[in-house]
Amino acid sequence: MLGKVGLFDPTKSENLIELRPDHYVSETRLESLDGGVSQELSKMLATDAYAEADTNARRALASGDIASARSFLQPWAEEVGRLQEALQLALTLCDAFMFMPAAPRRP
Repeated sequence: MLGKVGLFDPTKSENLIELRPDHYVSETRLESLDGGVSQELSKMLATDAYAEADTNARRALASGDIASARSFLQPWAEEVGRLQEALQLALTLCDAFMFMPAAPRRP
């Protein structure tokens, strides 16, 4: 829904994470990271507040009112943004890994 109302575009540069391939031994994504992200997003979607916002946004879209649909979903877009920022920081600091990390290099 966030994409439908223009609140999230996965192709935008701020939604991409630059990784250094030499820091990883495999291009196979770690299920633990994907599972953790999915779990956090599922928690958001499972709330009554999100269900109400989603229903209201769908009604607004059905009547052609994109601005209202955006306003209903804006708090959730901000929540997803905070999750994304935390994940980007964790990946940058190597507190989380998207792929199997390579052994530390010696200077």
